[in-house]
Amino acid sequence: MSSRRWWRWLLAAAAALLVFNLGVSLLLATSRLRQALSARLEASFGRSIEVSRFDWNLLGGLRVEANYFTVGEDPRFGHEYFLRGERLTAGLRWSALLRGRLEFGAIRLDGASVNVVRDGAGKWNVEAWYRPGAAAAGDAAASPALRVENIHIENGRLNFKQGPDKLPFALAGLAGSLVRESDGIWRVDLSARPIHAGVIVQDPGQIDVTGRIGGKEAGRGAADLRIAWRESPLSDVLRLVRGHDYGMRGRVLIELRARHAAPEASTDHPWQLAAAARFSGLHRWDFAPRPGDPALNFLAAGSWWPEASRVEVTEGSIEGPRSSARFSGQAVWGAAKPLRFSGKLFSNGLDLGELVDWLRAFRPGVSDALRVEGHAALDLRFSGLPLRFEAGTIASGGARARRGQASLLLQVEPWVTRIERANARFGPADVQLLPDTARDKNSRNRGPEAAISGKMNFSPPWNWEISVSGQTAQVEELLAAARAAGWQQPTGWRLLDSLVRRSARRPPGAQTYRFAGAFGGPVGNPK
Repeated sequence: MSSRRWWRWLLAAAAALLVFNLGVSLLLATSRLRQALSARLEASFGRSIEVSRFDWNLLGGLRVEANYFTVGEDPRFGHEYFLRGERLTAGLRWSALLRGRLEFGAIRLDGASVNVVRDGAGKWNVEAWYRPGAAAAGDAAASPALRVENIHIENGRLNFKQGPDKLPFALAGLAGSLVRESDGIWRVDLSARPIHAGVIVQDPGQIDVTGRIGGKEAGRGAADLRIAWRESPLSDVLRLVRGHDYGMRGRVLIELRARHAAPEASTDHPWQLAAAARFSGLHRWDFAPRPGDPALNFLAAGSWWPEASRVEVTEGSIEGPRSSARFSGQAVWGAAKPLRFSGKLFSNGLDLGELVDWLRAFRPGVSDALRVEGHAALDLRFSGLPLRFEAGTIASGGARARRGQASLLLQVEPWVTRIERANARFGPADVQLLPDTARDKNSRNRGPEAAISGKMNFSPPWNWEISVSGQTAQVEELLAAARAAGWQQPTGWRLLDSLVRRSARRPPGAQTYRFAGAFGGPVGNPK
């Protein structure tokens, strides 16, 4: 009998709940309650809102579901929607209901698409939305701030716009939360995958955004954000950022920290930036990965002025396994002018042996036994995008090339390269060419056996060419050194083609051979 009573009570409770749920659903169909819920959502979001249908959900608490909703945009930033999604689930506050008021607590957005807009004055449409008091005083069109405390997002999308123009870069699969803390500060924890219109990639990676934004004390919006693009294939990152595959493969990890804490009266307070890009396993697209493939770290710290569209790098470094360089510069851009970039690059610790690693990773036929010993220093000025070297010098105290540990191929005396307007002129540099069989002690004192001069030209975006001329009495040794560096075919190195044809006409026993030619091609040999 006791068991039967419990079953009756459970069935009665389930029936009452079903009747209550049906009654509330019928109430939601009335225009008066729909208008009340829409008005409350508008007050919570600070924007006009349209909802196709309201539903009632008692599972997990007292919740209202807005299906196929659209949140309107602030007229100052355009007339397209600000937020649109498939379902908005809002939890009701019991304390407010007991007082006869309708207030929303946590909000969940499923399948939402958000337009983030920056106008010509450098202001963002989300600024007045998330931060109390962000709107300009006396601006009747300004929207009230968001009045919810917890937003959870699933399967969302972020679109970016510069004025009325939508950018091709967007974030899909957006998931995470925004939680309001004390003093109007919002804690951000979001993740998404980057996409680019018209570009298909295999592994776009994931972008994580964490930190805090907002606050009553900051008139233009305080922020402390950390953005990390998890390690991804370099080819896919280049396609997403530049829309093109440059024929380079490897992995890249990008990290950025952005901080901003401007007082109300400040109008020119920059964002403080600290960025790092770590590349590993770099090689040409048609090469298999190798353990010795080059790696690079780019580290930079500087400031960003959004209103002036300017970024200044005050301290930056490029680090390899055995080399390092420092740089500084600035970038300026705008709607009516292209990106302008200028800066300086300095180093007194470049290991020339790392150049062989880069050569082996991007050129076929380079001997695994080839080793280069020596160091160089550089002081360069560059500009443009892609970068062009405007002026500067590259100097070295000399270098040696070996096959393995003992077999000396050639020795280069100290040399200086001067660069002007993307043209580098080097030499004259004296070069000793030592055959493999010459291993006697006197071979070091035989004196220079080749004198080489030339120039180097870089043309945007990634092409290069070296023109050389000189004389030598050791043709075979020069050919052996060239073959070790991967230039095995005369058609691939026009210098050797010219040298061989001219030396063939020389009678046996001639002392020197004069040669001239050029070689080059695209960096990375793009597909």
